[in-house]
Amino acid sequence: VGGLVFVGILLTHLMNIFQAFTSRNEQAEVYRKFDQIDMLLSSDLFINIDYAVVRNRLLKKYSLIGLILISIHVVSITSVAINGLFFSYYIHLIFPVIVIRFRCIQNMFFVDLIKEKLQMLNQKLEKDIISRNHDKIFLIVERFQKRDMKSINASLYDTIMVMKTVYGKIWDITNLCNDCFGYSLLFIVSV
Repeated sequence: VGGLVFVGILLTHLMNIFQAFTSRNEQAEVYRKFDQIDMLLSSDLFINIDYAVVRNRLLKKYSLIGLILISIHVVSITSVAINGLFFSYYIHLIFPVIVIRFRCIQNMFFVDLIKEKLQMLNQKLEKDIISRNHDKIFLIVERFQKRDMKSINASLYDTIMVMKTVYGKIWDITNLCNDCFGYSLLFIVSV
């Protein structure tokens, strides 16, 4: 059974590295899309993005996750060393398991960034658009459906269209993340 687990973890490790290597262009595209979203949020929607707050929040979260994973490995190594059973087997598994966990954390990082962008958009939508222009939104939708573009408030319409563009880019990022991490996560879950 130990041999099968070892082979399964090594195959998962190999699949993670293979998919990370073959999907590096998609990952670069994810970074470009995040940059485009930040530019749209700051220049067109006038949302002030406080990167320090986001960085600190994510750093705390991933530091806690890293601390938990390191403590699990330390306890496991100590237990194996005290019992003297399969020590070399466990040492051989440390690196593949760390790579597998890192791939999961990398996926979580992208999901957290997507969540941050969606929360910024929702705050903008709630504060500025819905609360201030509640009555105008229904008129814009009605006039847009009738193709009467002359009587639409241009600034509100432009804001809504920029938000639609940002949501589209977020959709593209989620599809790219599925392409980058889909098979890796499938292998991780199956082993």
